[in-house]
Amino acid sequence: MKSYRILLWSILCFVFGCSATPEMGNYSADFGTAESERFVVRTASVSIEVEDIDRESSSIIDSVKEIDGYVENTYRRNEKNISITVRIPEPRLDSFIDGLPKYGDITSKSLSAKDVTEEMVDVEAKLKNLVALRNRYRELLARADKVSDVLDVERELSRVQ
Repeated sequence: MKSYRILLWSILCFVFGCSATPEMGNYSADFGTAESERFVVRTASVSIEVEDIDRESSSIIDSVKEIDGYVENTYRRNEKNISITVRIPEPRLDSFIDGLPKYGDITSKSLSAKDVTEEMVDVEAKLKNLVALRNRYRELLARADKVSDVLDVERELSRVQ
């Protein structure tokens, strides 16, 4: 069961980005406790006026990677202004934003948050159902007598794995 939870967290991290974080308490796989917890994805978009756009944009991207974030979008407005949208793990997002003035003058900044709690519960429910279906197919495969039955069950098994 531990490997399924690891798979679930991997899927959730991929689907919701690396800044998904519980706003209250610790998350539990128990559906009964999901009501009191909220998971929020935060995204930061900034525009910065810089002296050397190539050097500074490269430095910003490197610093995002160093703190396990990723650049979602970059846009060169002109030779001195870059807009960048990043996803950074929650504990590091605010300090990253606070450190941006060292690269240049911030001309605009936007922070957004989206509650993804329901989506997380939906994904967890789908995963739980797929695991149960996979286990049922494995049981059927063990009892299959004919080659055609084995092939049919294996095809369905490969579809859900």
